[in-house]
Amino acid sequence: MLITLELDTTKWSVPAKTSRELDLYVHRGLIYSFKNAFADIVVVLNLTNEDTYDLYKADNCSVVQEEFRLDNRLFGLLKGVNVWRNHQLNLFNHTFVGISTTLPYTIHAEILQLNYIRLGVFVAGLLLFIFARNLVRNSIFFYTSGCSFGLLASILIVVFIIYRMAPKTLIRIPFIIGGWSLSLYFFHFVWKNLALIAVHYQKYVVVYFVVVLAVSFAICYIKGPPVDSRSHDIAQWTLQAIALVLIYSSVQVQEISFVVILALFLRNFARSWIWRLILRVGRLFAIIWWKFFPPKHRLLTKEEYEKEGREVTKRELERLREFCRSPEADVWKLTCRVRNPRRLAQFVSGNESHILTNEENSYDDDLESLNSDDGDDHVKRKFSFSDEGDEWEERIVGYRSRKISNGYVTSNKSHESLQKLSSHSPSPSRFSDSRLKFCSPMDSSLVHRCKKQQSTTRISSKRRSRQASDEFLSSDSESGIDEE
Repeated sequence: MLITLELDTTKWSVPAKTSRELDLYVHRGLIYSFKNAFADIVVVLNLTNEDTYDLYKADNCSVVQEEFRLDNRLFGLLKGVNVWRNHQLNLFNHTFVGISTTLPYTIHAEILQLNYIRLGVFVAGLLLFIFARNLVRNSIFFYTSGCSFGLLASILIVVFIIYRMAPKTLIRIPFIIGGWSLSLYFFHFVWKNLALIAVHYQKYVVVYFVVVLAVSFAICYIKGPPVDSRSHDIAQWTLQAIALVLIYSSVQVQEISFVVILALFLRNFARSWIWRLILRVGRLFAIIWWKFFPPKHRLLTKEEYEKEGREVTKRELERLREFCRSPEADVWKLTCRVRNPRRLAQFVSGNESHILTNEENSYDDDLESLNSDDGDDHVKRKFSFSDEGDEWEERIVGYRSRKISNGYVTSNKSHESLQKLSSHSPSPSRFSDSRLKFCSPMDSSLVHRCKKQQSTTRISSKRRSRQASDEFLSSDSESGIDEE
């Protein structure tokens, strides 16, 4: 019965033996964790010549013993060829290792927390998948990949040429049967002795590389880079498939590789509707958040409100000045649209403010009248002013119209349709009821307000005259009494 030893970081020393017996070791897997995604465990042997020992690995001890028994049938004549000997162990599962040799050796397990080769392959797979669309349309990548593929496939090309040129005799049949096996064995032999061959046969190696690269480049140059969109799609999908294989094989934790592959698929094939879905979900979440957790708004105080109003007004007026000075402003349109072009010019040059002193005083008077208890003064409104601001006037334009059958007939405007009202010359008789019915609702209301203003002025003048007469009579009576 074989004894199974625990394989860990502790070194085991095994003495020399007379026969190739099987030594069994078992390695306990690590804890399944995401931090071990790029970790590795390798078996370290001090035997440098791989032909002097046999290495067996399996998840079960009986499988290792069965492989050892099959290799030693008929004194080892039916022994299988191990082209690629891998010393890596399963990271998270138990692994049984069998060593068969007659030489003394030491063995232990080495834990690599971060295998830079795995990390590099993972990053290369990501970059290859992301930039596959640009790479297949790049001529430099086309020639580079073509030459590399020609260099690797040169052995198969030589085999194919020999196959085509070989005579149809019995010599051709063994070559056809063992052609791929011979190519694989030759590749394995060259790979194991690559450094030795490169040193001893430098000239032949250089000639081989030059010829293969030249032939590959010539073939790529004759064919030329593909211009068809379908060819680009096939090449892109091929590169992306290779990239996915690299990503999956470089990560020890399958969940991470599946998530990365799914994210790459969604990014490449469903980017538009994924972004729309994310935006809608985010907008819905924001609405729910604002509904249940509304922000608390701080109200401005009176001083802050007035300060902000002054700052905003000053800033916007300065922007208006800059616009009027800029070449984008149409001077003729601005001049036609304003009532006082000279005042606009003074405002743009900065010599005058946007409001006059009498306008500010009028605004203050109206504000005081609104805040006062007596509402009679609110009737006295000032509608417009002249250029100098010395005289206030009001212009009323009445558009007379009457309806006849299906249409309107506009009456002629007389010279009395434009009236100038003044507090010094009240003329209420000009606005008779017969003329008010032809005015528009806005004009009629304006006339009523003017008539009311005139009546108020007349009443106040009568009150002042009555008070003056009373004062005069009282002064006369007092003077008569003094004379008596």
